[in-house]
Amino acid sequence: RINDEIMESYLETHLAALVEAEPEEEGWSVTGRTWFQAPEVDGMISIEGGQPQVGQIIQVYLDGAAGYELFGTAEEE
Repeated sequence: RINDEIMESYLETHLAALVEAEPEEEGWSVTGRTWFQAPEVDGMISIEGGQPQVGQIIQVYLDGAAGYELFGTAEEE
């Protein structure tokens, strides 16, 4: 699928992401969006590591993709 190719092209890159929500349950990731992910239309990014706060823009290393979702690790400032 075209989307799979597009999402996979972002793997192993660093992107800025807006942190939008705290984890719903303990042990879950915070969620956010990159510049190309529109609310209620596109997927989100699950962000592991660090202590990002809602509303903060952070750098994320992208290391996974599934469908329209991305997965990454917060980078240290």
